[in-house]
Amino acid sequence: DLFDILKLIEQGKLKPVIDEVLPLKDAQKAHEKMTSRSQFGKLVLVPE
Repeated sequence: DLFDILKLIEQGKLKPVIDEVLPLKDAQKAHEKMTSRSQFGKLVLVPE
């Protein structure tokens, strides 16, 4: 369950794969990348 997964992340036993970190203004680019399935891992949007 979610708490077990969070515990593994906290312990460093599970590490998410981040493909790219983008500013929130590039949300359209992130969406296009997801729909074209050209990313490997997670796309992270950060506020500016």
